[in-house]
Amino acid sequence: MEFLKEFGDGHANIPKNVTSWDDQSLAEHFGGHVSCPVVNTLVKERSAQVMAERYLEILIYYQVVIDYLHSRPDIALEIVSPLDGLAGEPLTGYDADWIPPENLTVIPGPETPVGYALPRLITFFGGERKAENHSAKIIEALTLLEATITELNPDDTSFDLLLKYAEKLVVIGLADPLAVLKNTISAGKMRQDSFYTYFGEIVALMPSQAPTLAKIYSDLTSDGLKFYGIANPKNH
Repeated sequence: MEFLKEFGDGHANIPKNVTSWDDQSLAEHFGGHVSCPVVNTLVKERSAQVMAERYLEILIYYQVVIDYLHSRPDIALEIVSPLDGLAGEPLTGYDADWIPPENLTVIPGPETPVGYALPRLITFFGGERKAENHSAKIIEALTLLEATITELNPDDTSFDLLLKYAEKLVVIGLADPLAVLKNTISAGKMRQDSFYTYFGEIVALMPSQAPTLAKIYSDLTSDGLKFYGIANPKNH
């Protein structure tokens, strides 16, 4: 478990010996801290610079989420704590020459369902980094997150936080519900990590914690869910 302290620890420290964004070692450095199991594949597909920037962005907002949860250390602990892979639901999408063997059965915080989804909901809502209103959108997304945390019930878990935040993004009318669903329960993420049970728990909570999203989700056919890249835990 020693390597897990670095691989997937969610830290965004920048190595001193890297001077260029297109240096593949930088993408590998940040990809390791975010615990991405397919760093080499994505670097080949999208370039080292694109992935280094994306991994750093995710790491930053992962840490921001944890910082915002200072009033709910119980939920913060859930998000940073590794999860055990469930029996019969192994990691299936990974670069064998990249991921450490222990991460085939242990899911570090940034790759768990909530650790993965919350930073992506924030950055999705914020839009493209180069967009003129990007900063304002990010501030709005973080303000909404802070409000969601404030309104949590004492017995709410990280799954409840995820759904309540996703619901707010849709109810205020500033985010497309299908894109929010995709970022909350990604079909690709479910297949890669075999999150059928974990995502099934999130879907089961949806009617009580995110009724607007639950209605939209229930109205989609299996083909519709597949088309939009939204997980369907019952059909795998």
